[in-house]
Amino acid sequence: MEKTELKNIVILATGGTIAGKASSGTQMTGYTAGAYSVADLLAGVPELGELAHISGEQLCNIDSSSITDALLLRLAQRCNELLAQNDVDGVVITHGTDTMEETAFFLNLTVKSAKPVVLVGAMRPATAVSADGPLNIINAVKVAVDAASTGQGVLVMMNDEIYSGRDVTKTNTANVATFKATNGGPLGFIVGGEVHYYYRSVRPHTLQSEFDVTGVTVLPRVDIIYTHIGEDRVFVDAALAAGARGIIYAGSGMGSIHEDVEAALSYPDLNVVGCEIIAFDAQTDLFSDACIQKIHDKNLYAWVNAITLGDVRTKPLYAKLDDDVSILQDPALGWGKLFEKKIDIIQTDWPAILYQYRQKILGVE
Repeated sequence: MEKTELKNIVILATGGTIAGKASSGTQMTGYTAGAYSVADLLAGVPELGELAHISGEQLCNIDSSSITDALLLRLAQRCNELLAQNDVDGVVITHGTDTMEETAFFLNLTVKSAKPVVLVGAMRPATAVSADGPLNIINAVKVAVDAASTGQGVLVMMNDEIYSGRDVTKTNTANVATFKATNGGPLGFIVGGEVHYYYRSVRPHTLQSEFDVTGVTVLPRVDIIYTHIGEDRVFVDAALAAGARGIIYAGSGMGSIHEDVEAALSYPDLNVVGCEIIAFDAQTDLFSDACIQKIHDKNLYAWVNAITLGDVRTKPLYAKLDDDVSILQDPALGWGKLFEKKIDIIQTDWPAILYQYRQKILGVE
């Protein structure tokens, strides 16, 4: 390929292990993340010049465990600014692995372009004898310039594997093969130095997402609280005192809530509006009309998740009345039955289509 035919890729650097420095080539823990600049990273991989016209920007240079809401907004907005330019064909983001999955998920919903956005990192610092960062960067740029990456949503490129930002998660604290998508697997691979896709990300993302952070300067505080044996209401009270606008409570079993926490969630200053119901099949009591009526009797909305997970065959979220049935077969067999059961809130990956169906069936504007 002639140099004039090369695409233009911007690398946004945020720090992380890929820019990390240790005191020796064999030190794999206790190193300093974000010690090298984007200029240092690019200088260390001169082969990038054979793949694309590369330019770099240093957005920040930190350990990704210190990523803030403000940095997420700044990153999303900068991606949108760059991708709107005719002379930018894609963006590669170097990022620490600790929170890479969270940044990827956020960008997958807030980037407003079909152009490739690829996150990349490393599990070993740049000073390591067998540093994985340089090859990961090369592969990330290869993914960014590949035509098949267009319209795939935000991607994560690690260890020769390409993942959707929606599904990827870090599974091991040290192994270079740490990133996985347990419910679906990778979208593609780097094989023999070439990009090969086998799947596409079909869930709404980027241009299809309803989320837009244009002009947004602050995200509302939402705290996550995990249940455990011996729990009390301390964390809930602390979240409320800190000004949480919402709480995600990860309960046990099928959503059981510790009695002390349940009392805290009835706090007069906390606006409880609904209850999510998870029913694996139509035989469980949670699927019954009586359960829904009980929620309504407490003046709460009945909320059902119609999003389809990869293990839906074994654990559907609401008796298989989900997006897959509604989109691939007939909305009357999925969403329609939820309307019949007087479900108030339907969480879906296809809000626009559900809205149109709701207008048609219920005549609601």
